[in-house]
Amino acid sequence: MSIPKKLDWPAFLGNAPRQDFDDYRFRNWRWFWDFGNGILTDLMVHWIDVAHWLFNLDHPERAVTIGANVTSRGVWQTPDTIQTLLVYPGDVQIYFEGTFCNARNGAMMELMGTDATLYIDRGRFELIPEARNKQKPEEMILGKGPRGRDFMTSPTASSCICRTGSIAFAAGASLAPPIAAGVSAATAAHLGNQAFRGSGVAVWGK
Repeated sequence: MSIPKKLDWPAFLGNAPRQDFDDYRFRNWRWFWDFGNGILTDLMVHWIDVAHWLFNLDHPERAVTIGANVTSRGVWQTPDTIQTLLVYPGDVQIYFEGTFCNARNGAMMELMGTDATLYIDRGRFELIPEARNKQKPEEMILGKGPRGRDFMTSPTASSCICRTGSIAFAAGASLAPPIAAGVSAATAAHLGNQAFRGSGVAVWGK
């Protein structure tokens, strides 16, 4: 296929290896190592930054990652199904699972503590106490509709965002997520990919 007239293909390549124009790679650049870094940098960063914000986390100390091309074998280079475990100082562990093969959970995150679990998605907020607790706090659910929706579906979703901010403030974090949370989330994604493309384990600074 010829290069579209309005496309500067060399500029798009940047410092990537010189190669002929490929329309599919151009439009789906996220899934090719020359241009993108797959699910971890495309999707995980939009959730893990919240954890970095709430817990004031910097980069992980190490990552363990596995992945596979289940439905995209022979088409994509980056895996369409991937799991990574990130280990941080202070006994904090973050596990991410992403796949294009099944959408049951949608897009969401859970913060699991000793007393309760905090569930967050784009339009829903749930605080679910641990059943083993002697004191039984009330379960709190904000937002309507099914779990895992990736976009707000009602004005009540804004209350979920405000509630997350108030939790951050109570935890000693800034009321709004700082730019540093996004930067550190990106470093976590790159460490996860380093593990996947290497021996399966990557250690920060090595």
